[in-house]
Amino acid sequence: MKDRVHAFDWLRIIAFGLLILFHALQPYNPYRTWHVSDSDKSDLLWTMLGWMRHWRLHLLFFISGFGTYFALRKVNGSTFLKERSTRLGLPLLFGIVLVCPPQTWVERVTQYGYTKDFLTFYFQDLFTSGGYPQGNLTWTHLWFLLYLLVMTLLLLPLLLWFRNSGWLERRQFGELSMLRSIALLSSGVILPSLASALLLSGRIRPVPCSMTGDGLRFGRRTSILDSSSLVFARRSCHSSSERAGSSCP
Repeated sequence: MKDRVHAFDWLRIIAFGLLILFHALQPYNPYRTWHVSDSDKSDLLWTMLGWMRHWRLHLLFFISGFGTYFALRKVNGSTFLKERSTRLGLPLLFGIVLVCPPQTWVERVTQYGYTKDFLTFYFQDLFTSGGYPQGNLTWTHLWFLLYLLVMTLLLLPLLLWFRNSGWLERRQFGELSMLRSIALLSSGVILPSLASALLLSGRIRPVPCSMTGDGLRFGRRTSILDSSSLVFARRSCHSSSERAGSSCP
């Protein structure tokens, strides 16, 4: 495809490769009880990979913002909403019903002394016990799909306004230089990250990936996705204007 950015395809591949590696090594984490834990722990291994905690999710949401911009570029809002709901919502529901239950069952058996077989767990205890961790029904690591879907719903009016209002075509904003890209990212990513980090270091303890008690992290990651979409929209506008011999903000 002519408009495809292969560098970001590779960046996405690398990011998800690191994501898989990060989770595969969690059973050996000496500082955290994972869904499945191994008696052999490695401080050295975790020290080598622990630094990924501070940026890997930000990178994924940044890439998702880039994808959101491309997906919204040539369709109207309702079509985009239908496509995004299908691409994110259906895998999320499929995962909750079929992918996540075996993981929860193994965790209950290995860590909590649960003695029933998987089929009994699935048909008797999964849907009647409530939400995880007190209950068994959960989206576990598919929370990323849920967050991304909700973020899309919240940001769609703003992104459509930027696309349709002509804001990107106003000459007085000047060209989007690398310095301005950094400034835009700083306002949308670095400052919210610092603010949430200060709050997280105090008495506020969010519930990770719960959607009801994770507002600080949710807001920070939403700002990353939004800033990424706007940065690449501006870059694309500038590139298109150069080819057409006109100006872009």
